[in-house]
Amino acid sequence: MTMPSLPPSPAAGNDDLGWLAGGGEMGALIRSMDWSKTPLGPLESWPQSLRTSVSLCLSSTFPILVAWGPDDIQIYNDAYRPICGDLHPQAMGAPFKEIWASALPVVGDAFDRAHQGEGAYIRDQRMFLDRLGYLEEAFMTFSFSPIRDESGEVGGIFHPITESTPTVLNARRTKALRDLSVDIADARTLDEIGHGIVAQHAHMTLDLPFLLVYQIDADSGQLVLRCGVGLEAHPLLAPQRLALDDACWPFARTAQIGKAQQVGGLAPRFGGTPCGMYEAPPDAALVLPIALPGQEALFGFAVAGVSAARALDADYLGFYDLLGAALNTAVGNVVAYEKEQRRAEELAQIDRAKTAFFSNVSHEFRTPLTLILGPLDDALADLDEPLGAVQRRRIDVTHRNALRLLKLVNSLLDFSRIEAGRVQATYAPTELARLTADLASVFESAMAKGGLRYEVDLQDLNEPVWVDRDMWEKIVFNLLSNAFKFTLAGSVTVSLGRHEGMARLSVRDTGSGIPGAELPRVFERFHRIEGTPGRTYEGTGIGLALIQELVRLHGGSIQVHSVEGAGTRFDVDLPFGHAHLPEDRLLDAPGTEPSGTQRMGAAFVEEALRWLPDEQAPSSARLSGATLLLPAAPLPRILIADDNNDMRAYLKALLDPHAEVAVCADGEAAFERLLRDPPDLLLSDVMMPRLDGFGLIARIRASEVLRDLPVILLSARAGEEAKVEGLQAGADDYLVKPFAAGELLARVQRQVQQGRERRQQLQTAAMRESYFHTLVDVAPVMLWTTDEQHLCTYLSRRWYEYTGRSWEQDRGLGWIENVHPDDLERTRDTFLSAAAAGEAFRIDYRLRRHDGTYRWFIDAGTPRFGDDGRFSGYVGTVTDVHARTEAEEELQRLAHELAKKNRMQSEFLFTLAHELRNPLAPIRTGLELMRVNPSAAQSGKVQDMIKRQVDHMVHLVDDLLDMARLSEGKVELRRSHVRLDEVVKDAVEMSTPLVTAGQHRLSLALPQLPVVLDLDRHRIAQVLSNLVNNAAKYTPRGGRIEVAARLAGGEVVLSVTDNGIGIAPEMLPVIFDMYAQVHDDAGMAQGGLGVGLNLVKRLVELHGGRVLAESAGLKQGSRFTVVLPLDALQAPLDAAPLPAQPLPQVAGLSILVVDDNVDAAQMMGAVLEMHGHTVTLAHDGAAALAQAGALRPDAVFLDIGLPDQSGLEVALALRQLDGMAQATLVALTGWGAAEDRQRSSAAGFDAHLTKPANLDHVHAVLGDVAKRRAERMANQRTH
Repeated sequence: MTMPSLPPSPAAGNDDLGWLAGGGEMGALIRSMDWSKTPLGPLESWPQSLRTSVSLCLSSTFPILVAWGPDDIQIYNDAYRPICGDLHPQAMGAPFKEIWASALPVVGDAFDRAHQGEGAYIRDQRMFLDRLGYLEEAFMTFSFSPIRDESGEVGGIFHPITESTPTVLNARRTKALRDLSVDIADARTLDEIGHGIVAQHAHMTLDLPFLLVYQIDADSGQLVLRCGVGLEAHPLLAPQRLALDDACWPFARTAQIGKAQQVGGLAPRFGGTPCGMYEAPPDAALVLPIALPGQEALFGFAVAGVSAARALDADYLGFYDLLGAALNTAVGNVVAYEKEQRRAEELAQIDRAKTAFFSNVSHEFRTPLTLILGPLDDALADLDEPLGAVQRRRIDVTHRNALRLLKLVNSLLDFSRIEAGRVQATYAPTELARLTADLASVFESAMAKGGLRYEVDLQDLNEPVWVDRDMWEKIVFNLLSNAFKFTLAGSVTVSLGRHEGMARLSVRDTGSGIPGAELPRVFERFHRIEGTPGRTYEGTGIGLALIQELVRLHGGSIQVHSVEGAGTRFDVDLPFGHAHLPEDRLLDAPGTEPSGTQRMGAAFVEEALRWLPDEQAPSSARLSGATLLLPAAPLPRILIADDNNDMRAYLKALLDPHAEVAVCADGEAAFERLLRDPPDLLLSDVMMPRLDGFGLIARIRASEVLRDLPVILLSARAGEEAKVEGLQAGADDYLVKPFAAGELLARVQRQVQQGRERRQQLQTAAMRESYFHTLVDVAPVMLWTTDEQHLCTYLSRRWYEYTGRSWEQDRGLGWIENVHPDDLERTRDTFLSAAAAGEAFRIDYRLRRHDGTYRWFIDAGTPRFGDDGRFSGYVGTVTDVHARTEAEEELQRLAHELAKKNRMQSEFLFTLAHELRNPLAPIRTGLELMRVNPSAAQSGKVQDMIKRQVDHMVHLVDDLLDMARLSEGKVELRRSHVRLDEVVKDAVEMSTPLVTAGQHRLSLALPQLPVVLDLDRHRIAQVLSNLVNNAAKYTPRGGRIEVAARLAGGEVVLSVTDNGIGIAPEMLPVIFDMYAQVHDDAGMAQGGLGVGLNLVKRLVELHGGRVLAESAGLKQGSRFTVVLPLDALQAPLDAAPLPAQPLPQVAGLSILVVDDNVDAAQMMGAVLEMHGHTVTLAHDGAAALAQAGALRPDAVFLDIGLPDQSGLEVALALRQLDGMAQATLVALTGWGAAEDRQRSSAAGFDAHLTKPANLDHVHAVLGDVAKRRAERMANQRTH
């Protein structure tokens, strides 16, 4: 297709492509393409409308495509690039309809209308795109807008677009999963889950073409298809049963890995037959494991198909994860429901078996009870052979408890019959008021003895009520017994009357009431209300449940109304007539009193009377002498706690002959009595009102006074489990009812004996502990103990004397408050970590004294273990180590200083070696030059150089000697009155060579008027010279140095300022330390030992002054300031010194030079010979003595350190030689300290010169020798 010529454009001839600038990757692609091969032609020929559209497209971050010209040639930007998929880059510059042919069935009409000038906007349009190698389901939101060219016609299409595929698909899948989850959430069987999946699959087919659910059969291990949808036409892919392998689907691999497995290449297995909503069958599926919570074995698998129109991306995989979770939840709910159903059925079977058991056992109990009660009744009623008093009391107890047992058996039998539906009720018309009055009268004596007001208000009902007399009797007796049991004071009222067309029996009391939360459960069988105050804790928990069932058998109802602490009312409503009752159970004649009424009433009353407090009965006669419990020992004191009156009486009677016995009816009363009067033993029931046996033991063990009291528990609960529970609660022994009297006595005897032995041991231990504490309190160290919880339980008296605190402040972990804040965290962590591990520890910390000061202590703890090997706490000591710690710190400080000094001395020695080698190098070079070229010896440059280097070495050695003398305090100032400007002049002269060598500008700023000082002129000049030399060494060439002096506050302030390299802030505090040197990167230092500034500081302080160093930092220059005190300025100026006299011309002396250094001796000899003297050399003491004896020299220059003997010894020997008494002995040595001079003077030396000797000093000494020789010769001529 050829494109017609485009409308002319003003820009057609303009080849400026600035409109294509930028555009990212697509802009670069457009600029690189040869558009002349496309219908659009070269870029330079594009019309302005196209250029503008393309520029707008490329600069936008929104996906945009421009289709231009009759062929709809595509141009798009970077944001549009992902929409192309694999169609890029061939899509750039290609026709729109050719590239997007797969979308034209959906978008073609809107695209064509845009060519006609009609725009279109479409939201979330579903389409199928062939951009990734398959026909992909996609959703797009886009618009087509016409672009007018320069002629006004539609030149192209502006096509902004955004892909909404993820949003639409996620919404569709989420809705499908939600609907499926709702449909199968309440399923109770797997079939119901299958029905829900089938019902919802029609809405999920686009994303889930098929779904299979398999269950693993527990018996065969095979897989059973429980639900299948979507593969109805492909049964080979969904068999009903198959092995757990990977033949059909990868079930085995999924089970092994425990995660979903993807299956690919499915399309051929469909044989070209469609599956799902698309013509192409699915090519992939996922096998999902189905697991139940808490079970390792899998329940089964789900096989889920993957849409042929979507790739399995992350969002799609997330859909299958949620599908698997929904199936897991639904299957888990089904399995849990089935288990619950099975459990409920099992419980129902157990309940039926239990009811049958109770019925059989209760029935079997009645026969032996009849045979027990019959003889007992006969024995009590026999007047021919009456029982004795003691026997009658025993038979009475037996009779009462047999009646109580009968009552319990009847209740169980009635209840089991009702539960089993085998109750045989007989209803007869009854005058209910009369019958109720007879029954209520049975309890009159019990109410009176219990101190209760008993009211009976029974109204005539005017017509009979059809009841089973035996059942009504049980209803009334149970209600009255219950009211009596839980009413400790007040009243009990029985009323009968008509109420809303029914007969109402009400039993109201003013007792303890029932908590509101317990009211709904009050008629539940076996339910007991814990903690309700009552006369006893006895009961089976079936009385009210039995009443409710009996009332229901009469077609009536029972309600309870109660206010806790105020009382309770039970209302029983029975209908009149008999229409509501079974016809076959009715009797027309009024019923007669049951034969067992009298016995049943007696059983209820006797039981109630046993709940009343004990009457004070005389104690049984005790055995004379020692008791059975503890022979030859005082009578033990025993407290019995039991809510059963007969049991209390029996136990008291059993123990009375052997002990002093007291009794209580409940745990609260027992505990109060224990506190008032602790006994030797407590014998307690478990089930008691107000406070049971376990609660009583808990209180006893928590009491400091009672915690060691022996306790024996009595209980009807048999079995090893009950016994273990009692012993774990803290009981010393556990005895099950019924028990043998002999066994009880034996156990009581053992516990009383063990209790007394334990108390004796505790008393002995307390005495030992008291003795131990007394010893500990006088010990020089502090002692402490802790318990197993790491809390301090004891601190010796020394602790309190030292800290000034109390036990209440330091108990537990309070002692840590005395530790120094800096040591607190470390101390606490060390102690607690050691305690947690049960290991010994040792901590050093500072402990606050009562005056607020701190001292160092060592706290050492050792774990304690009980007889059972369990950790029981620590025992430890706190020892004062303050003096030792301070000594150790001082040693550490000295060691640190010594190490530092050693390090600095080592550095100094390296520096010294370096500084000594520096002048030796030019000296050696100069000597070599003089050897090679003798004429150079006459050169003043070589000689001047050698002299400078020798002077530098002398300066170094002099500084070292001065430092040594200062360190030993052997420097004595030679104070004189001197002018300040002369001292400064001396210093400048000494420093001039170094200043000149550095080409520095040295300026002076001194007071105009003369300033007179009293000081050591040489030493202060040395100070200033060192400071000026230091400035010259550390100032770059051509720098400025200023020496200034001023008077301030009665002091003279001397300063040396430079613009050199400066001093780092961290060096300022140590700049005057020995061996301290400033190291710089510029190599400004010109030698030195690091002792100059320290020498300055010491010499200034020796004058009573001070020296300061200032610097703004590196490269900011420095200022050193010397401040001398006021008293140094008060002396008047001495007379001006006399001008130096010229040295006398000395010649012709005989001189002996003695030095073991041959070169030094020869050089000295050569110098002396040059001045006309006769010189003889010797190199040891023996040679010196021989030469002196032969020559008798005028002067001897004698080294002190000779190889064979000391020069001091040689001097003494020389003085003994003939003719040597008048000779002048000169010590020539490297030792120049004051004591060295004193030793040489004592040995007979006339002068002391320090090497290298100044020749002026040598000539001065020789002048004195010549002068003395001349005087001696003159005296000889005179005489």
